[in-house]
Amino acid sequence: MIGVLVAARSGDQWPAELEVVGVALTGDEREFRCPADEVRVVAVVTTNGGEGMIDAEWVAVDTEPASVEVPEGTTSTRFEFVVPLAGDQPFDGSVSFRVVDPHARSGGSFEFEYRCG
Repeated sequence: MIGVLVAARSGDQWPAELEVVGVALTGDEREFRCPADEVRVVAVVTTNGGEGMIDAEWVAVDTEPASVEVPEGTTSTRFEFVVPLAGDQPFDGSVSFRVVDPHARSGGSFEFEYRCG
């Protein structure tokens, strides 16, 4: 005889699958100065409260992908990136952020100016 076992969680619902609802990117709105400074950029990923993993990446020089485990019930996850600046030559730069998984989504970019003199 073949039997079938059905498991149910009494009073609970199964955890929802993680979904990204939005991404907001912010940074210091100021002029960055020689001879050294740093740009701090923060991405806040808003989710539906489901459980899962967020894979994301910063698009700038010398960056590596970031992964964050999101526990059930969490609706906001913060990623922070610091760009060290040095030298005596002015330049314009930008840092971009995007969620790779679940469901790729751009977070936009943060533009900055490094000025000397």
